[in-house]
Amino acid sequence: MRKNALSGPVPDPEAFFAEAAGLTDPQFMRLAGAGSTERKLLKFLRKQLKPQRVRHSLGVMLTAVKMAENDGEPLVSRVRLAGLLHDCGKSAADALGHGPAGERIAREELGITDEAVLSAIRWHTTGRAGMSREELIIYVADYIEPFRKDLPVLAMARRLAFTDPEGAAGLIARSTAAHIRESGKTMDPHTLEAAQYYSAAEGEKA
Repeated sequence: MRKNALSGPVPDPEAFFAEAAGLTDPQFMRLAGAGSTERKLLKFLRKQLKPQRVRHSLGVMLTAVKMAENDGEPLVSRVRLAGLLHDCGKSAADALGHGPAGERIAREELGITDEAVLSAIRWHTTGRAGMSREELIIYVADYIEPFRKDLPVLAMARRLAFTDPEGAAGLIARSTAAHIRESGKTMDPHTLEAAQYYSAAEGEKA
């Protein structure tokens, strides 16, 4: 396996995700460039979430940072924070879902004031039409992070994520919408809108 799959750009997503799945928590933090703020927030998450959910959050954080690296700061800092905290409302979810619950916790309990970060947390599950760059990255990173397995379009979404994140978002939204229809569950309208929006965007690029 490539020794540098975790450093620099991600020309080989398969190698990146394979290596990242074997990282320790401190390695995730170091490779994502986490500082004292993220270390403090990680302690909060450990008290609120199950260990596997914390690992998932670390995976989303690193994936999001890698997706944003070519854009530099401040995007990297925003998605690092949003990726780490995106599931902070998992244990406090109400009828609106854990995305909005997480936004509330991040704002009211953790003192997060950056609206781009808060919005990325809010929309990471359903997505929506015309997502901001931060929202788009967290939405995709949540689906493709290193510990995910056996999701319908996982391999293709991982291949697209670093070169065509909008295409990855469309693929994920369409797959999610199809799964919800097949299961007979109620679909959040924003998921369907995201699927339609990014499908139309792909058509315009073709």
